Amino acid sequence: MPEESKEAATPSILEARSITKVFGGLVAVNAVDFDIPEMAIVSLIGPNGAGKTTFFNMVSGLYKPSAGSFVFAGRDVTRLGAHKRVRLGIGRTFQNIRLFGTMSSLDNVLTGMHVRLKSGIVGSILRTPGVRREEREAREKAVELLRFVGLRGRETFAKNLPYGDQRRLEIARALASDPRLLLLDEPTAGMNPRETARLTQLIGRLREERGISVLLIEHEMRVVMSISDRVTVLDHGEKIS
Repeated sequence: MPEESKEAATPSILEARSITKVFGGLVAVNAVDFDIPEMAIVSLIGPNGAGKTTFFNMVSGLYKPSAGSFVFAGRDVTRLGAHKRVRLGIGRTFQNIRLFGTMSSLDNVLTGMHVRLKSGIVGSILRTPGVRREEREAREKAVELLRFVGLRGRETFAKNLPYGDQRRLEIARALASDPRLLLLDEPTAGMNPRETARLTQLIGRLREERGISVLLIEHEMRVVMSISDRVTVLDHGEKIS
């Protein structure tokens, strides 16, 4: 089957249509159309100030677009906030690491699960059997996610981890919310070549082993070209390729 036919036959997990964001008189993103196929790794590249992070923030729900629409898994999510999009299956990491430095690696991952936990305040106070079972299952899942990303020091404070391990911990925390689409904002920034290679392999495993679609902002072109199914270029807020 020709490559164009394959892409046409693959349903999209995210469809962005005419996405525009205006800050005052500045058009940061201008009428961008963008699709992410199911189980694809799609990279968004461009120079600094091109609008990549602004677009990311609109996909995740931190910003609302000035115009245009987002459809995620068949549902219009244009006006939904970030917490509601997380519940639907959109997770993300940030360009600047935002871990809880004085919490353990395990507890950092557990914080990413709160949108999936069902225990209420009363149950938590009374320590009902259902609450204890849910907490036990959550800890088991957190340990499994740490193992998946290659981290062993579950009780180590996040601030004491090497830089590359902190990046992987942030991905583990994002995975804790069971995303169908994971947004990675410059995940290899500041890494040495060995750390970059390990993280590139991890991104590939997200798709191959967990069926997660990935939207990636990345300046390291060796990473982009080695792992991406599709690359979109933004410049001055417009899609040019």
